[in-house]
Amino acid sequence: MCDTGGLLGIPDAFDLFMDIAGLHSDLLGCGALKLAKEKRYWVIAKTLIKFIKRPAMTQTVIVSTWPEASKGRIGLKGNRDYEIRS
Repeated sequence: MCDTGGLLGIPDAFDLFMDIAGLHSDLLGCGALKLAKEKRYWVIAKTLIKFIKRPAMTQTVIVSTWPEASKGRIGLKGNRDYEIRS
């Protein structure tokens, strides 16, 4: 999951975010399989990522996610925050 410089690759950071979001939505009872049964789905419209310092190869990291309060009708629109810490 590293680039040629041995740091966490930017596309790989997005992969980590999607993995943790999927696990978290399952825990909240609104995962992809449950939504599919209801003919509903998640949409990711845009993502902004800011790196302070990208983790290096073999460095252990903790990836966290949490939803912000939804805007408008409950569950129809909201932001999800992520954090990668070493």
